[in-house]
Amino acid sequence: MIRPYEKKDSEACMALWAVFDKALLEESEYFFREPMPKQIMERHKKYSQGRDSMFLVCEKEGEIAGFILGMMRKTPSVALLRDRTILEIHALSVLEKYQGRGIAGELMETALEFARKQKVQDVESQLWVFNTVTEKLFIKYGFKVQSRKYRFHIHD
Repeated sequence: MIRPYEKKDSEACMALWAVFDKALLEESEYFFREPMPKQIMERHKKYSQGRDSMFLVCEKEGEIAGFILGMMRKTPSVALLRDRTILEIHALSVLEKYQGRGIAGELMETALEFARKQKVQDVESQLWVFNTVTEKLFIKYGFKVQSRKYRFHIHD
């Protein structure tokens, strides 16, 4: 069952944040650092209390199996961009034991329905190049590559 986040979900969602962060760290310690508990809580509050935020959870077998998070925003005031309301998906995480069971797809479908009800014109997300599983999900749901970001690392 997909539903909006509730305060009672806090502990389970904090554990999911840890899974999300661990996956990033395992992929590249060069880019990511382990967040401190205070940082995790601040990030958590941003999505669970924000008026322009979306925080949906998937409950399976009495536990939180996954979540999807996003923030709504307007396009910046730049001459090249049309005025749009955008939902940016910032995180999608599913507990390992539930992966491959369609939960990410259920979360995505519910997020897209949320966007439609909010009269959002576009849904966007930035993905790390190693996140091929989520990239396949986005393509399945009709997302198109809009831009690429390049980095040249000199030294620490």
